Amino acid sequence: MIPLSNTGWQQYKPEGIDDLAFLAQENVPVYVQVNISRHLVYCYLQVPLAPQQVDESDAAGHDRPFVEPADIDSLPVKRFCNDVLYLQLSPESYEQAAHSRTAVTPTFSGGGLSRKRVYTNTGKDGRGREIREYSDVRIHDLERVEFKSAILIDAQAWSDALDCRRDHMLRGEGDPGMEPPEFYSVSLDKVPVAELYVDAQDVERLKAKVLKRQGHGNYPFDHKERMPGIYLMFQAAWLLNEKKEPIDPKKWLTSEAAKLGFKFRDKSIVTAAKFVRLDLDRAHGSGDRGLLQTSGLAGWDEGAKYTFPFASGWLSFVFALADWWGIQSQTEPSPPLVDLAKKLLRANFAGHEVGHLTLLISGESLQSTDVPELRSFVRALRRRWRPVIGIDKRRKNARER
Repeated sequence: MIPLSNTGWQQYKPEGIDDLAFLAQENVPVYVQVNISRHLVYCYLQVPLAPQQVDESDAAGHDRPFVEPADIDSLPVKRFCNDVLYLQLSPESYEQAAHSRTAVTPTFSGGGLSRKRVYTNTGKDGRGREIREYSDVRIHDLERVEFKSAILIDAQAWSDALDCRRDHMLRGEGDPGMEPPEFYSVSLDKVPVAELYVDAQDVERLKAKVLKRQGHGNYPFDHKERMPGIYLMFQAAWLLNEKKEPIDPKKWLTSEAAKLGFKFRDKSIVTAAKFVRLDLDRAHGSGDRGLLQTSGLAGWDEGAKYTFPFASGWLSFVFALADWWGIQSQTEPSPPLVDLAKKLLRANFAGHEVGHLTLLISGESLQSTDVPELRSFVRALRRRWRPVIGIDKRRKNARER
């Protein structure tokens, strides 16, 4: 389950439209997380009746059970469902809430998500009731529970009403009665946004649907904004190799980058366009580069996370490395840029493509002061050194060897 306030899915929402209105438009169910300190769940169910059996003798005189047909096979039942942790908004409430949450008394339909709450009895309160300490609930332990509909009840108001009724009876003043549970229902504007959730699988389906509608592949990483060049390489590869669109990678990358307000720098677009192609020729330009070496990147073997049928192993490794750098660069202190370049060099990337990919992933360029350390690193790997950054022709004497 993902909080509605999570920004991961909101990048697929058009500007100017409310979250709930957009999700309702896309048929994505929204759930309310039940706050057990404030809410009770009151369910309306249809409970099936057991077949009525009567004894009857057959023609041979043997007794056999006879199932008597009944016009009614179930009865409506109302009860508190104390194990429900997430409730799905009914279509009616969803539609109302998409316009305004004010004064909407929500109903819930289609069932909810539940798990038996494991608790420890830590004693009794002043009124003799159990004091329960509940264990943490793990999302993957939840299971679906079915009911016809349900409402949220104000737990404190209901408890106060019960106490008042009991006190009257204990004082010998008779049973004053009390309002039905529906009287204590909670309006949606009393439910904080922090308690609204969507299912992670529904979000993934939403992303795929929106991106397909926009002519884009489903980008599985959260660094689109920080690494627009890598994102565009993914989309270009998807269009060229999956959708079989006859695009010119370099022209397409240039055009789409402009739409994002991004510009490829330092001829990095040449490298980006090269790695978009499935039939990537690693021998082009400067001889055999060797096979891709992935042992230097933890997490590469995480199954399908970094494997795409429309991307070469080299491009898939770039995505994995971008994912790794997206995490590492947020740590304190963040690793030096040469660490990123070394990952590329160890994997058998070489020459200017190392500088270009380092720039596309990090947004920063390698400097001439980084060259000695990188050259020593390559020599330690017993490989040929190729310059990783551009040469200033006005300073030929400073050419790297």
